[in-house]
Amino acid sequence: MKKQETIFIFAVACILLLIVFTIVFLAFRPEKSVDQLPITPPPSLSGSKTPTATPEPNTVSFDSKSEKILMDKLITKQPLSEQDSLARTHILSLLPSGSSSGVVYQNANVRIEYIEPVDEFKAQILTTNIDQAKEDAVNWFKENGFSQKGICDLPLNFIMSIATARYIHDNGITFNVLPKECQ
Repeated sequence: MKKQETIFIFAVACILLLIVFTIVFLAFRPEKSVDQLPITPPPSLSGSKTPTATPEPNTVSFDSKSEKILMDKLITKQPLSEQDSLARTHILSLLPSGSSSGVVYQNANVRIEYIEPVDEFKAQILTTNIDQAKEDAVNWFKENGFSQKGICDLPLNFIMSIATARYIHDNGITFNVLPKECQ
């Protein structure tokens, strides 16, 4: 039994790391429109070229304490109370017919998705108003019957849209993956 638990823990950790790296990669991939395409200058007669510096890679800073709490909660899931279990069942009934994963809620600030293979709720922040997006997500879970403890025990994991990641990077914000009530 220990070997299966170790394999499961390793698989969950790998999936989470893959998701984080994908988001960071996508968030800072340069977008080029027709207006931004480089124009090749005409050749100069002097033949001299000005060296260009290689830009530093863009990164987003994550709160390591919240990431550790999230990983611990994913690896050692706490049982939900009866009320929270009923609320979870209700929310999963909102999935599209025949689907075991998918979006269960979305507004202008946040999109909440359930991912069945890892039994996880992810809330993607779609705005630069991060606090409002997190509040919207937590309130939606509470409106659907969850207690605050149940939201933390799920656990609810926040991720960023590309625009949000750029905003976080440009403003030097350290991103916290948990609701503020779960830290």
